[in-house]
Amino acid sequence: MNFADLHLHSLYSDGSDTVEELVEKLLGNDIETFALTDHDSIRGVPELLKLAEGKAKAITGVEFSCLDEGAPCHILAYRFPLENKKFLALLKKGDERRFRNFRNRRNHLEKAHGIFFTEEELAWLYSLPKIGKPHIAKILIERGLATDTSDVIRRYLDGCKDGDERLSASEVIAVTLEAGGIPIWAHPLGGEGEKHLSEAEFDALLPRLIAHGIKGMECYYSRYTKAEIAFLLQKAKENNLAVSGGSDYHGKNKTVTLGALCAEELTVTTEELSILRLL
Repeated sequence: MNFADLHLHSLYSDGSDTVEELVEKLLGNDIETFALTDHDSIRGVPELLKLAEGKAKAITGVEFSCLDEGAPCHILAYRFPLENKKFLALLKKGDERRFRNFRNRRNHLEKAHGIFFTEEELAWLYSLPKIGKPHIAKILIERGLATDTSDVIRRYLDGCKDGDERLSASEVIAVTLEAGGIPIWAHPLGGEGEKHLSEAEFDALLPRLIAHGIKGMECYYSRYTKAEIAFLLQKAKENNLAVSGGSDYHGKNKTVTLGALCAEELTVTTEELSILRLL
């Protein structure tokens, strides 16, 4: 059987693995179709393509954090040309947004919780390609202030009103399509550590994203039950959307198993991911 994982993160955003380590693990687990989808970054994609050449099918990918009429959502963009100027400008815009998010979260931790980073901690944070919640969490966990990333977010970051600036979903989808890429709605019911969408919230957001030009949904996801996956598969079928699947693997930064496309025991082969016909 052939397996795929189309939602992976490396050290270039908020994962813990290098691209080389990630590819070694993927091939070691018989996952021969995959996409690196770091947040607002494609820095690891050229290396991924080179390492996978002749061994597996590697797909260009990236993940954007978005808003649509106030509703948060994540868009995965696939199969875009790495040199497209408008797409590169969108990536830069997303990168700048992530830096502002860190600055806002740092201010919130200082003012609301009296938590200050040391010079050594700040030096480490600013040495990273991207500063995300898992990096902040790592420091607070090491201090004994929380047990895991979700605990850090719940205790210290949820109250940061200015700590989650996002791009417009319509802009991300439009630029991805113009560049020749394929935009997909990532974990449509909510990702790990995020608010879980109700059916009503999902039904309100889906037609707007379809109107913007979304081409598929991540129906198979590491945190979703079989019932939730069945719900998403039916919605994808009703709306003629492609079916995608990914684990949202972050290495040691999250308790997500590489290649896991369901929270329960479920074998998902590449044949069940219709998105691959577009990639």
